[in-house]
Formats: sequence, structure tokens, C-alpha cells
Amino acid sequence: MIRAIVAMDPKQGIADASGIPWRLPADHSYFRKMTINSSVLMGYNTYLTRIIPLQKRRNYVICEAESVLRDGFEPVYDVDVFLSAKRTDDLWIIGGAETFTHCLRYCQELYITQIAYDFHCSKYFPEFKDQFELVRESDQQTDSNIAFIYQVWRRK
Repeated sequence: MIRAIVAMDPKQGIADASGIPWRLPADHSYFRKMTINSSVLMGYNTYLTRIIPLQKRRNYVICEAESVLRDGFEPVYDVDVFLSAKRTDDLWIIGGAETFTHCLRYCQELYITQIAYDFHCSKYFPEFKDQFELVRESDQQTDSNIAFIYQVWRRK
């Protein structure tokens, strides 16, 4: 199954020029729990923020044919062919904004951490509510003085 996992503010902001503007240890744990023993697909800019691959996950990176990746990262040169192929693994789209926008049409589910504070982001998750329906939502939680909820959205 192809899923996206993302944390966003009320305006669907996911990052600014410096990267993700919040630190939520509980959300990091949630991300790890959900994606462990799966495959992840990231855009090249997200790859550049990683020093090492995400452990116990197969790490795919959307990149140009001439790109040389560090050990533990696998190149994806044609994302549409990659995502259209019959998959036997669970694949998580993990960002960034352009990757989410391009890959949304392939996702069956979205795992969203909805943060209750506007971080004035400059990079956004694409519109999705017309294509997906909310199927599960946690109670509100707080971490690092930031309120948030976990949501699962399924394609209509």
C-alpha cells in the first residue's frame, strides 16, 4: 500500500526555508513506529537533510539519472513508473512538498499529524480533502507546548 505521512500546521504548512519549524519528539516516535520495516520515498531535498538512511527501512530517493547517492539510499529516476509498479511492500511518501504534490494521486491513505499552531510555513502539503475522507482521529495531545492530533485519511 502507498501512504503519505506528514505533520502540518492549520494552513497545511509543512516547512519553511530552514526546514521543519517544530520539534515534536512524540511525532518522531509516531513516524518511526508507522514506517519501521517498510520502504520510504523522499524527494532529493529531503534526502539532503538526512545524514544517514532511516534505519530498518528501505530508503528511496527521487533524483536525476546522474545523481550519486550515499550508501543506504536507492535512486528512483522515474517516480511515476516506480509508483505504478505492482508493489509488495508498504511504501511511505515522506516529503518534501513537491514530492507530496506529485505522489498524492498514488496514495491510498494519509497519516497526518495536525498541529494546532500556525508556524507561518512557506512549503505546503497539497489540497487533499476532496479526494480523501477522515477515518480516524486521536484525542488532542501536547508535546513541547504544542497541541496536535493524529489523523488517518483514506481515499474516497
